[in-house]
Amino acid sequence: MPKLSRLSAIPAIALVAILLTPPSGQGTAQGQTFPEATASTASTPQYDTATLLLEDLGGGTTVELTSALTTFGNFYILPEGDSYYLWLDNLDYPDYGIEQRLESQDGLVWHDRTDTNLSGFSGSYRRAEGLRTVIKNDEGIYEGWQQYYYESSIGWGHAHRYVTSTNGITWTVVNQPALIGSLRANVIKVEDTYNMWATTSFDSSMSSDPKPLRHRTSSSGGTGWGDWQTGGDLVSVDGQPLIYNWTFVRRLPDGTYQLFYHANEDPEIHLAASGNGVQFTTVVTGLLNAEEVIPPGNTFNHLRELVVVNVGGEDWIYFSFRDQAGTDHLAVSRPIYYTFLPLVLQDHPSTAFPLHIGDAIPARSVIFQGETFYSTTLQIPNTLPAGGHFYLSSQPDTVAEALVDDKVAVVLASDDIFVFNFSTSGLPEPATVEIPRVVMEQMSGQTVTVEYRDVYGSVVNASAMWLIWTP
Repeated sequence: MPKLSRLSAIPAIALVAILLTPPSGQGTAQGQTFPEATASTASTPQYDTATLLLEDLGGGTTVELTSALTTFGNFYILPEGDSYYLWLDNLDYPDYGIEQRLESQDGLVWHDRTDTNLSGFSGSYRRAEGLRTVIKNDEGIYEGWQQYYYESSIGWGHAHRYVTSTNGITWTVVNQPALIGSLRANVIKVEDTYNMWATTSFDSSMSSDPKPLRHRTSSSGGTGWGDWQTGGDLVSVDGQPLIYNWTFVRRLPDGTYQLFYHANEDPEIHLAASGNGVQFTTVVTGLLNAEEVIPPGNTFNHLRELVVVNVGGEDWIYFSFRDQAGTDHLAVSRPIYYTFLPLVLQDHPSTAFPLHIGDAIPARSVIFQGETFYSTTLQIPNTLPAGGHFYLSSQPDTVAEALVDDKVAVVLASDDIFVFNFSTSGLPEPATVEIPRVVMEQMSGQTVTVEYRDVYGSVVNASAMWLIWTP
């Protein structure tokens, strides 16, 4: 796929909200694909705004946590069931900080901040900098890789230690020091093999080589990674080594690897893809510009950590940045959908579509927040029309904006196969919603359930809705 700038890439890359559940035991974050689309794509998201987390927004409205953290190290977010867990190294604590865990049900409001036993090291020769990756294996054990600064007899370098836990709060250090000379490790477990992407990091007394991103494998989480100066595979992006960048890697269920990356002084996050996790090609340049999306009134100095998390079928990009006063902030950018002009269906071949989903639902008060306030089943035809596009529309014969306060979900075999959030800003907004063909092909010949779900506020309502097809 050719390299694309942000302006040309966004209409051509359909960043649609497809919920793809990874195979059991792989320890990968759930994620959506970035398939190619035609110029007639009706609704594509961009990352144009961000919300600050873990600090008071002022005016008596706190959507996250009232006591702000001013200085912190690495962070990581793990989806688990209906919850999300955030580990963050709070450097406001003395003795080089302490690892804390927070919980959320929506990815925005974080609560139950709890100190773990992963605290800073004693003495001046080591400094804990936070968990870089946490996965949960088939046995229900959390596995983590905590980064720290390490000084040996021949020089200093960053390192990682391998830790495990049964509850995500009380951790056991399996080996320490370990993986000397590694920085910003990202770990994915595929079947019985651990895959790690990390930048080499050491001073000139240990090596004068550049500090590139390398890919390594091991059958053990804490050992067997090989020599950090020469071992493993050198990772390339567009044919060039990736030197000393911040990165986040994930593996999609189809085996594709996605690499989100940015240089140390670059506010832009880019997206690259690979079939083997080693040779990557950039597919979106400037997917997100952190300096442009932070809320007004905030200053920006440089971008730091990033983690991409699937929240309700959407890719949310969490990132940390430091302002010009030297204060650290954690933020999340959620996709915003821009709607193009409706398409009118004219003289199209006869098909089983449209399929009626439901009549309009007048506004009413919620019975309880988070309720599923409407549900129906649809039998998807065995054979889909060739080509064309599929939409959720408020009209049976025209591509027209629909509305659900707040989410519509298509469920197949108890799994959400497609989710669209009409309330990314907290208030529902009508939108033109396309269901990608790859999702329709998964549903063809199947009976699916369509659910309307409340998320925010105290009122629910919905427009009439059909599943339609247009050439």
